[in-house]
Amino acid sequence: MWLAAEPGANVIIPLPGFTTFSALPQSLGLGTRFYRVRRENGFRIDPEEIKHQADSKTKLILVNSPHNPTGATIDDSQMEALHDFAAERGIQLVSDEVYHPIYHGRQTKSAARLPHATVISDMSKAMSIPGVRTGWMIEHNAQRRQQYWTAPAYFSICNTTTGEILSEIAVRNVTSCSARLRKPPLGTSNSWSAS
Repeated sequence: MWLAAEPGANVIIPLPGFTTFSALPQSLGLGTRFYRVRRENGFRIDPEEIKHQADSKTKLILVNSPHNPTGATIDDSQMEALHDFAAERGIQLVSDEVYHPIYHGRQTKSAARLPHATVISDMSKAMSIPGVRTGWMIEHNAQRRQQYWTAPAYFSICNTTTGEILSEIAVRNVTSCSARLRKPPLGTSNSWSAS
């Protein structure tokens, strides 16, 4: 969002969604456009609605899949089509995959496979260790990657060393850390899955 902040620019984000999705661009003066994830259409993420929101001033489209709070996913072919749409127009496509690989329905591939997509995630959901405050980004574009590398110097001093050490331990033990997420909560019969 920091890099998208230009006079007159806008971003397209989901509603409902994580509060920071809307608060940050609004605080930066970015126009905020919402695509709706609605009960009436089975909480489906509609790429056509997203495309209709875009114009020449759109700098970023954010897709949250699996979506928070509904668990909705955008299927692989729709994500590819949205990726191509954004790439053709010079719009950055950001896929927030904080819940990947936790699925409550159909599983999808990570957008990291797409050459113009930016993927963000963290340890809070899939690894169940939110307190470490550690995340990551997959960025194919070398120029943007360099901008991301230097951007934190403007709003943060450093990461937490303890959090990084605990995150590394969790990643090295991903199978055991995420095993409990493959089971439905006690007292339910949902067929949850994690890959």
